[in-house]
Amino acid sequence: SSIEATYLIGGLLLGAAAPLLFVPFWAPIALLLGGLNAGASAGLSGLTGGLVGFVAGRNKAFKLRLEAQLVLCQVAIEENTRAARA
Repeated sequence: SSIEATYLIGGLLLGAAAPLLFVPFWAPIALLLGGLNAGASAGLSGLTGGLVGFVAGRNKAFKLRLEAQLVLCQVAIEENTRAARA
C-alpha cells in the first residue's frame, strides 16, 4: 500500500543519512565493522532503515485497516439497533 511505500522510503532516506549526519559517533562503529567507508555505511544503514520503515508501515496499515473494520462494524450495529427500535 502507499503507507508501506511511504514508510519504506522514509526509512531508507533516514537510514542512509544517519551515518553521514553522525560521523563522529559512527566512525568508531565503522572501524569495529571492518573499516566501512561512508558510502558502505550509508548503504548498510539505509537498508536497515528501509526494513524498519517497511515493518512500521505494515503495522500502521494494519492498524488503519482494523480501525476501518471496527467503524464498519459499529455502523452495522447502529443500523440493526435502529431497525429494532422502529
